[in-house]
Amino acid sequence: MTLQNGYTFILKSNIMDRTSNPREIEVIKNHLGPVKQVENRRLYSSYRAALNDARAVSGRNLLDGKMPTTGESAGSWLGALGYLALLDHIGSCFKPVDMATNKKDRSGIIKALKYFSELEGDEIDAIYALRCSFAHNYSLSNIGISESKKRKDALTHRFMVHGSQEGPIVHLRKKQWDGKFRDKNPDNVTYISLVLLGNLVEEICTKIFALASSDKLEITLDEGYEELEGRFSVSSLI
Repeated sequence: MTLQNGYTFILKSNIMDRTSNPREIEVIKNHLGPVKQVENRRLYSSYRAALNDARAVSGRNLLDGKMPTTGESAGSWLGALGYLALLDHIGSCFKPVDMATNKKDRSGIIKALKYFSELEGDEIDAIYALRCSFAHNYSLSNIGISESKKRKDALTHRFMVHGSQEGPIVHLRKKQWDGKFRDKNPDNVTYISLVLLGNLVEEICTKIFALASSDKLEITLDEGYEELEGRFSVSSLI
């Protein structure tokens, strides 16, 4: 089955060996797959909605998520927020079969990045802090909330975002910001490329397609595939 984004979803025979449930296979396939039209309705998942919206707002190719080859992008805040919401969704719903369930972290974003990326813990914390900055008050600063000073500091950042396609996704501050806005200097700024962040999420989407096609993607929701379908399926009039 060829999906809208150009990937091929191959359901291998060994998927039956682990799940022994054709319905679960179908639900995962529909969840990750393209929009379907049935009579006068469009059927899709919130995963697909988030991916398509993030691509559109970011000015990416709607089929494969690639950035235009010409021109420069400063990176879209709304597009980045869409990709971060998609990460939250992925980390809340899935994990690789061969990894232990992450019961320590509550954030789906942190889970997704630990499950499906090679980022270090402090880089993951910075990305989660950026999500909080954008989602809570659409700003470029986040003051961590935690009883642990170490955890609070890990989530306290002043950000500068950009659209460079070179260098690391996250360039961490040289010094800890104390959360006081009078203490603003170049050494306590964390830099994040919104274009590279989007690229990372696109790579994670590619990875979960590959894992699903080889029966190595596991649903982590309490009610399994029934919750995945019942909670995240969308039906809209054309």
